[in-house]
Amino acid sequence: MRLGKVCGFLMKAFLAVLMLFVTAAAMEMEVYDEDDLAYAIDEKCENIILKGEYIPLDFLDQVVIDFDTVLNLNGNKLFSYFQITNGAQVTIKNGGFTAAGDPIIEVCGSDNEERPTVLILENLKIEASRGIQINNDGYTRVEVNNTEMQALSYHGWCLHISNAVEGNTGVDILVDGGDLFSAQGYVIECNGDAEVSIKNAKLGGAAGILMQAGSLTMENTALVTENNSTNPSIPTNAITFMPATGANHVILTLGPGNQISSKSGAIFHIVPAAQGGVTAQIAITGGTFITENGHPLFSAPEEIGKIVGISGGSFPDISPEESAVLAPCLNDNMAVDEYGNIVAKSQEVGVIVIHPNEENQTQSNPGTGAPINAIAQWLWSIVCWIHSQVRYTYSACYAIIFPKGEMRDEPKRVSGAAFIF
Repeated sequence: MRLGKVCGFLMKAFLAVLMLFVTAAAMEMEVYDEDDLAYAIDEKCENIILKGEYIPLDFLDQVVIDFDTVLNLNGNKLFSYFQITNGAQVTIKNGGFTAAGDPIIEVCGSDNEERPTVLILENLKIEASRGIQINNDGYTRVEVNNTEMQALSYHGWCLHISNAVEGNTGVDILVDGGDLFSAQGYVIECNGDAEVSIKNAKLGGAAGILMQAGSLTMENTALVTENNSTNPSIPTNAITFMPATGANHVILTLGPGNQISSKSGAIFHIVPAAQGGVTAQIAITGGTFITENGHPLFSAPEEIGKIVGISGGSFPDISPEESAVLAPCLNDNMAVDEYGNIVAKSQEVGVIVIHPNEENQTQSNPGTGAPINAIAQWLWSIVCWIHSQVRYTYSACYAIIFPKGEMRDEPKRVSGAAFIF
């Protein structure tokens, strides 16, 4: 009886240890070929490490990942394209990534605010027809860190946020570091109500950023566009601001440290919203904006006054005509100096601004708007005060230096100084 209990106990212990090994195997798997990778995904491994130098998958079928996993390319190159969905939290890092599929990664949102779909890309080199498509159909977070990405197809993009009409306030996108390039389209297309932040990055290609919905903040980033294509349908502007019908808000904030230039078109192409009720705003708080090859700063300057607000930044070599265009956009007390820098207005030397009671105003000074009689009264009060101080000082010094009865023309030394009045 006791022997049976012991055997039963040993069997349970063996099964428990076996389950630990099985669980560990399910948690992490080394992949050497496409069959291994397919198996690891089917088994929903939490850590997948590539060991083969080049692993192709059947790119005719999109690989769906709906579970949490870390795909470590381990310095190798993967040929595939994915859909991240159903609240999965996925990290892809450390290697090369390419595909003939379009897009290379599609991100579908979650309906659970506490469990958004998450995609994190780290230290990758990506080449594809089109890059990352964020469907904007649920709660989503995407991070692109220190990643190089090239979109090579016609009207290709590196990041595309879709679904402008319905909108979604639960989509957050962060680009930190790296180099994003689009050969024949915009680098980033914001067509949905996402919150996008770009910093410490380099953006380039035919065109830069298309803003149709949502908000985007950029700082410490270089954006240089040059369109070498002869196809007239390919955009050429560094920033196109075109609120979409149905968008709730379109807000672009360009902060300090940015270097923005366009070699093939205007830096800004602004098209006002077709319908009312849309919050449309471009806020420039810093950065440098350089126009090249004779292209203007704004393609449609007559439209910018109601949309653009400028409180900082630099516009080197700006023409007097474009400086005048900027004037309606400047925040209060800001001006453009002779070098194209946005600076605070300095108060004119020698001008005194007075705001007396309006009831006593008769004539106004054309320079300051203050009444002439008020200025005269103020100046006369200053003169009288100075005169009284001089007389008091004179009398005091006279009494000390020349006691009663002494001659004024005989100077008396006080502490080594001679005073003659």
